[in-house]
Amino acid sequence: LVVAIVGPQTAVPLLTLGLLFSNTTRLLLLRQFIDWKLIWHYIIGGAIGALIGGIVFTQLSASLLSRVIGVMLFAAVIVRRLKIGDVLTNRLWVMTPVGAVVGFLSAVWGAVGPFAVPFFLAAGLRKERFVATMATGALSIHIVKTIVYGRIVYDGGN
Repeated sequence: LVVAIVGPQTAVPLLTLGLLFSNTTRLLLLRQFIDWKLIWHYIIGGAIGALIGGIVFTQLSASLLSRVIGVMLFAAVIVRRLKIGDVLTNRLWVMTPVGAVVGFLSAVWGAVGPFAVPFFLAAGLRKERFVATMATGALSIHIVKTIVYGRIVYDGGN
């Protein structure tokens, strides 16, 4: 809906700012439940993926970006249906490449929580631990995206 109103090149950074605040709130409210052992693996990959994805995002045309967003919506449904995260249970190292993919896709698309959910669930996170840990991972990605978007898009890289 936001893409239709303001276009993809404005919608993705705008969505990032909203998610930055909502995930900060979740993290602050549930910080005692964060699974730090798991989330550090995710954050390392997520930051790298978000950096690369943010740079790619700034190079895409609005029409190509709209198509990418459409493809991602379909892919999100497929990932949820296939339960890919269940295949890779209890392996912390898996969270680094998962973070990288989610960080990259998030920077290009805006929000990709559905892609990360199966992996966090497969790691055994439930209730508050799930919400707190997901929010921490998402927040780290949104911080990197905000810096990249601000530096490249609005500063012109100067």
